Amino acid sequence: MREDVSKLHHLAIKAVIKRVHLIGGLLLAAFSCWLFQTLPVQAEAVTSPKTCQIGVYLTSLRDFNPAEQSFSANFWVWSLCPFETPKPLESLKVINSKEVSTNYNSFSRSENLSDTFKANKYVFVSEQEIKATLYHNWDTKNYPFDRYKLEIPLEEAKLDAFTSSFFAIIR
Repeated sequence: MREDVSKLHHLAIKAVIKRVHLIGGLLLAAFSCWLFQTLPVQAEAVTSPKTCQIGVYLTSLRDFNPAEQSFSANFWVWSLCPFETPKPLESLKVINSKEVSTNYNSFSRSENLSDTFKANKYVFVSEQEIKATLYHNWDTKNYPFDRYKLEIPLEEAKLDAFTSSFFAIIR
């Protein structure tokens, strides 16, 4: 009889353990569902930054001066924008320069003949003539077979969409 009671007791404990495991598994599943449920998210509309086309037309390179680590350049910078603002040439900076002067600035509205900004009826054109003396590290170890890559780093100083620097590279 003692063995029968012991067997029943043992079977009852096994049944309770199975129920506890089952209830624990169900609770774990319910907790996991609650934990990983997808909550509704309201995203703000992301507006892309206003962009313009900018170009450089180099008119002259001169005054190559290895002793003073410099050279001079004359160039035109132009921009084509679909909006009246921003005006990227207003705050254009020539980086790594000793001396900079601007001789001519213009800003005008024109009929859009560009393939870039097809949705706009008008585009806004800016142009600026720049004379600059820039620093350059002249490595003359290979003289007279030297080759140089002259860079004219330009930066739009007010507005920033990540980084607004661009380079005119003359080879």
